[in-house]
Amino acid sequence: MKTTHSDALTPQEIAAVLRAAGEGRHGVRDHAMLLTLYHHGLRVSELCRLTLPDLDLEGRRLWVERLNRGRSGAHPVPEDEAQALSAYLAEREDQGTLNLPALFLNERRATLSRNAVYYLVRRAGEAAGLARPLFPHLLRRSTGSKLVGEGHDVRLVQDYLGLRSARSVLRFVGEAPPEDPNAERFTALLRTLGGEAGEG
Repeated sequence: MKTTHSDALTPQEIAAVLRAAGEGRHGVRDHAMLLTLYHHGLRVSELCRLTLPDLDLEGRRLWVERLNRGRSGAHPVPEDEAQALSAYLAEREDQGTLNLPALFLNERRATLSRNAVYYLVRRAGEAAGLARPLFPHLLRRSTGSKLVGEGHDVRLVQDYLGLRSARSVLRFVGEAPPEDPNAERFTALLRTLGGEAGEG
């Protein structure tokens, strides 16, 4: 099925989801988790595999181990994510769980599961009042759409998201509506890449 640029969340929707995530029972963790998912365009399995040694807060770097033969590498950690992760790690220090390797833990001090991530993302979307169900892959698609819309080279977006080919970026681009200020750029990319998108 062909995707469209309008499938991606708007900046306003992203902000609402992040606010909602921070207001839950485990708001400090969930806010940091959703920021990490979104900023790095992570698959759920990639998020669940993150460990404390992968994060260098002082150097503002996060090592992302991509799946599906994607290119792994160090990602920059922006200011809002760094602050959120710092607050979460401070909370974990108070709980005495910094000796546990996983970056994101559940209440039982075990690695946050894939099902838990899906649930927390969906709940944040509902709390934010989104008109459609929110899934982790929609956050990932929104990351790709944002990067392309900002004018980043398609090959760089491909590497950043851990996609196997530049054509795969199409599923994050699709067709922009005419009123979108980036419509011409999206259309040009479609013509350049062509064909059906691959794995995402």
